[in-house]
Amino acid sequence: MPVIQILTPIAAPVERVFDVARSIDLHTASASRTGFENTR
Repeated sequence: MPVIQILTPIAAPVERVFDVARSIDLHTASASRTGFENTR
């Protein structure tokens, strides 16, 4: 089976990237442009 790998260089400390990845506010803001609504 083929494997697709995507690497995205990010100029930030790993701790900051991890914290941003867990941010509900950031995900909500980015999803607002797609029309996605959380059903919870």
